[in-house]
Amino acid sequence: MKKKFLTVTFLVLLINMSLFARTTIVHSSYYDDGPNPLFNDIYSSLLFNTTATQDYNDANDDFLLLYGANFSGSVYFMDVPVGVNYSLDLLPIEDTTFMMEGMVGLSIRSNTETTQESFFNLGPAFSIVDNSEATLDPYTLVYWGVGLNTGVRVSAANMKYFTMDLGLSGKALWYDSYNSETPITMSFTPKDFRYSFSGYIGFTYRWFAPDWSDKDLNVIVAL
Repeated sequence: MKKKFLTVTFLVLLINMSLFARTTIVHSSYYDDGPNPLFNDIYSSLLFNTTATQDYNDANDDFLLLYGANFSGSVYFMDVPVGVNYSLDLLPIEDTTFMMEGMVGLSIRSNTETTQESFFNLGPAFSIVDNSEATLDPYTLVYWGVGLNTGVRVSAANMKYFTMDLGLSGKALWYDSYNSETPITMSFTPKDFRYSFSGYIGFTYRWFAPDWSDKDLNVIVAL
């Protein structure tokens, strides 16, 4: 399971880093006159995640405290502060068990200062608990629901392409027995409904698409 978890983490990290990797044209006066959203303003984030989630065992009402990584990204359109967002949490539980949670949906940002902005994400969410290597009770539990995420990004004037992120999220999740895999001999009953709360801290790289209406352009080569 450790090997499987590390493999999934590496693949998601690779996708998240390479998804928007290309030569981009950056508006060099982005900060000169205050906030100036550009067409296809793209964010790619790597965050440390702490999650408190209800135990998926129906007989246990305690919360699990889990630590892992979050991979997320956002794209904002034209000159409006509205776009789309995806987020994926990878959370090891035990040596043979890990949880994967995520959400996609609407993203809204608001520039409070030139080097600071807040954001709000809302959309459908999912949670998967996998223990495929247990000898007696291998299982995969699937949950669907809705998630909310909010936070703030802060950058420095001399490092405008990187931001430091702080965020919080909450998810309400319902058990999907049809798509879950549970053995007849399973030693516990999955909880029908559970919710989780997460805190995030980490970094975001901002990929700026071209602003063709202005001749003041700089070309950079992304990763």
